[in-house]
Amino acid sequence: MRLEEEIAINQFGQGALLEADMLDSFTKLDALQQRQRFIKLYFHVTSLKLMASDIDQALVDCSLTANDPINKFLNLSYLRVGSRGVIHTPYTEEPPEGDLAKPYKVLLYVFKANYQRRYAAEKDNSTKWWYRDFSKNETVQDILATYHRLAEEIYANASFRCEFITMAKLWHIHQLYQQATIEIPPVEPQTSFRFISYEQISMGPAWLAAHNNMQACAILRHSVEHALSIQYGLDMDEIGRLTLYVIDRHMQETYSSGLPD
Repeated sequence: MRLEEEIAINQFGQGALLEADMLDSFTKLDALQQRQRFIKLYFHVTSLKLMASDIDQALVDCSLTANDPINKFLNLSYLRVGSRGVIHTPYTEEPPEGDLAKPYKVLLYVFKANYQRRYAAEKDNSTKWWYRDFSKNETVQDILATYHRLAEEIYANASFRCEFITMAKLWHIHQLYQQATIEIPPVEPQTSFRFISYEQISMGPAWLAAHNNMQACAILRHSVEHALSIQYGLDMDEIGRLTLYVIDRHMQETYSSGLPD
């Protein structure tokens, strides 16, 4: 999720942005962009430590009952009991009535209920930017300015330059493997068939190469983020966003393509 999107969600949670502001921004997107924004918010909400009261309050705010089809679409029954297991994500399923704005609105209110509960407990003792006072006009600009300053510092930090160049290369190679897998040329119709093993299906050379590249990238990224977190005194979530920015910038400069949105 882009920082600007996360700021807007937290502004809504605090009451500095209205439902109409959020839905107006959402409905101006095309269908693919709406699905992408919805999925990002879905992952963000499911990563929170939700309580049943958050779900119940969101249903009240949205004037929905526990039996509404949106409940099933969003898997709210799993979220309301604090499920931390694998939850089916509605990547492609059609929402009730074919309108993503309604489940998106429910997710916003689940986030808001959770945010209000956390905000009441932590606003006076927290240094996190998402608990700052969004009623002040300068708050958002200050958050963005701090982010861009840190991003430039990390990009220019010679101690990590080789690591970032390596991660950008590994990501680029991974994308080339993905593209090659998608762009498989049409084959002649087969008249004879040979059975293959599960190992051959799941562990082909291309799959292994792509997997090994991303595994190496993940290990290197974890080490870099841990070191940056110590050096800059930021938590891993904030460092993770900055790290992805720097990797994307190196990819854009070297390969003219960046990380997927």
